[in-house]
Amino acid sequence: FTKLEVLAEFPGGFQKWFDFDKANFDFNYLSQHLGDTVHHFQDSIIVKFIVARNGTICNIKVQTGNPILTEPTLKLLKLSPNWRPGLNGGRQLNSYRTLRLDVLIDKKENVRAIKHYTTSYFRDND
Repeated sequence: FTKLEVLAEFPGGFQKWFDFDKANFDFNYLSQHLGDTVHHFQDSIIVKFIVARNGTICNIKVQTGNPILTEPTLKLLKLSPNWRPGLNGGRQLNSYRTLRLDVLIDKKENVRAIKHYTTSYFRDND
């Protein structure tokens, strides 16, 4: 389902998601694959996935974004705890969610971050 009365949500809401992504995103993988000549990296990836009625995440598909972010993003979503599934008419249903991750690595300033913009987190399924 794409339109629900209550959308599927990470347990604890978007702030808890931001805590989770910051703690679990594999920045080491990304740094290793950027190589020694790249000192500043900032890019994004958008993925769409299903939150099953039991709260698990499945059918993760990259919609757009830098391919180097695919592996750590898939790993992050697979590490995710079960979600609160979407509801319609009081029934738990499988539903799509869309996520944008904006990643920043600045080796000179020793910064590794998931940036949180107004377009971040789980968007309507556009």
